[in-house]
Amino acid sequence: MNWYKKAQMYSSMDDVSDDLNDEYLGILEEYYNKKRKKGQMMSWDVVPFARLKKIWEDFARTGIVRDTNGLDEIIQKMIKTLSKIQAATDLAGHSQFDTREMAREMGVRHPVPKNIDFYFNFLETQYGTPISDYGLKKLWAIAEKLMREKSYEKKLLLVDQMLNVVHQRGDLAALFIEGGSSSLSQLSALPENYNVPEQ
Repeated sequence: MNWYKKAQMYSSMDDVSDDLNDEYLGILEEYYNKKRKKGQMMSWDVVPFARLKKIWEDFARTGIVRDTNGLDEIIQKMIKTLSKIQAATDLAGHSQFDTREMAREMGVRHPVPKNIDFYFNFLETQYGTPISDYGLKKLWAIAEKLMREKSYEKKLLLVDQMLNVVHQRGDLAALFIEGGSSSLSQLSALPENYNVPEQ
């Protein structure tokens, strides 16, 4: 299977597929960057909690998302994070996808399983290990709905669904949102009359 077909197993959307493909390449390029120090962890970025909390509480009061640019940025970051976790999970050998073929087709070296520095040092972040054997399938299903949705209010509720999944998996929460599970616990409850309709 061609490496770019991997993304199509999770979503048929071009932008998500491109994100996932970029993360495979980005992880390997960062690892082999000559400026990287041996033992250094991979780079990682999370959603700023303060902005999410402000959007969330504003919506809980008014039923409207006014900071649409802020929500778009949060969504883009969450999709990128999901893609990066998927790529790291695959590269770590925690899936049935053989990333060696993908690396060959991209023209980059693949860190074979004997490369201890890659598997035990680089594939790590200050927020935890970016590898998950559970939760990714549910997250991709929600992400696909999220990327198709036009209403910002429904987008926020789909973000809520994603955060509920990662909140249940405490190891994932810290990789998505600043403060991890502790931050998610602080979010106000949404009004009961706001529900994402079945799609």
